Amino acid sequence: MEALFSPRSIAVVGASHNPQKVGHVLFYNLLRSFDGPVYPVNVKGGEILGKKVYKSLKELPEVPDLVFIAIPAPSVPTVMKEAVEMGVKAMVIISGGFGEVGNEELDEELKKALGGRDLPVLGPNCIGIYTPRFNGTFLSPERMDFPPRGSVSILSQSGAIIAAMLDVFAREDIGVSKVVSLGNKLFLDEVDFLKYLKGDPETDVVVLYLEDVKRGRALFEELREMSRHKPVIILKGGKTKSGMKAASSHTEAMLGDYDVFRGAMRQAGVIEVNSLEEMVDVILSLKQPLPRGNKLLIVTNGGGFGVLASDYAEEFGLELSPWKKELDLPPHVVQSNPFDLTGDARPEWYLEVLRRSEDYDAALVIITPQLATVDPSIARLLSLSPIPVYAFVPGWKYGEYLREKLIEAGIPAYESLRDAMRTIAKLVDYSRRRRLL
Repeated sequence: MEALFSPRSIAVVGASHNPQKVGHVLFYNLLRSFDGPVYPVNVKGGEILGKKVYKSLKELPEVPDLVFIAIPAPSVPTVMKEAVEMGVKAMVIISGGFGEVGNEELDEELKKALGGRDLPVLGPNCIGIYTPRFNGTFLSPERMDFPPRGSVSILSQSGAIIAAMLDVFAREDIGVSKVVSLGNKLFLDEVDFLKYLKGDPETDVVVLYLEDVKRGRALFEELREMSRHKPVIILKGGKTKSGMKAASSHTEAMLGDYDVFRGAMRQAGVIEVNSLEEMVDVILSLKQPLPRGNKLLIVTNGGGFGVLASDYAEEFGLELSPWKKELDLPPHVVQSNPFDLTGDARPEWYLEVLRRSEDYDAALVIITPQLATVDPSIARLLSLSPIPVYAFVPGWKYGEYLREKLIEAGIPAYESLRDAMRTIAKLVDYSRRRRLL
């Protein structure tokens, strides 16, 4: 696996002279991001982006650690065989046109091309690999942003969903460690990468997008073991009949019963989400310690939002146990749960309530930013909370600014009250299941 993520040299077979071709964008990305030699290979020879083009792998001045293959499917087995004979350590097959379109015979040719060698081969039919060390994908840097270095690793069966994740993660400042497009999973699959990431010191959270599972028992065991140490978040595609039909034509997917899958994931301690937005909410919320239980305290400066939050708490199975203390606050403050600080609440009032919250497992603070008494100092004060704290901040203008300040201080902040409550409930459930592993 190290040859996939930390190669010393790279070759791109199918590097193209045409800027519109996958092979050109892939080579361009690697050339500008990788600090070692990147060799373009194309039977036409010539130059690409000022670099000499070699007509075959055998012409290269050295044996590359990692080879990307982006050529028509029928030619891939020949290149693979050549790479194996040379002693290449790993390969990424970008090319499509294999089992996902019913070409199982070509799949078998790929397997034979390895000659029984135990080499890490990613794909086929994938968009490649992205790490802070290099961009081994054909995603256009002119059309999207890429996230900073971080500790979230992504395994995805869909390249399009990887592209969306990277763009959104960049916007939310969620750093990544290793991003893998699994493709058809003919050789390496999610189980192989989970085994690697389990011991990877650069990975603290793993995100999975899956459409099919071919090694169900092995996946369950690997996820159960990893969940004891690192959170795993799964977004599952192909849960309905229509989704299953679409997935089977998207990749070489063999789909099973979703209810069985969902039950297994819960037993394995995995956090399942239903959208990319929900995934981002969970990732950001993992910056806080996990709640010990489901007793939630709501602290608000707007009574109406306190009422809505109470409805959502019951919907998601969170307990709003009564507030039993008397704090030295103005007489118009409603000291109950929800704890309504009212419209003239000062940032320090929130902290005063949280400091006496030892009877609760987590707190949701509701901050109506349109009120003049609220200022950014509340972010620093909330970070002193003795229990996990999450924030709902409605609105745009000043609301967006305040959410950014809270997130910078390590406080998960949401624009949607229902999303905030749903995320807290997921973390409570995850915390309980993790203790049972």
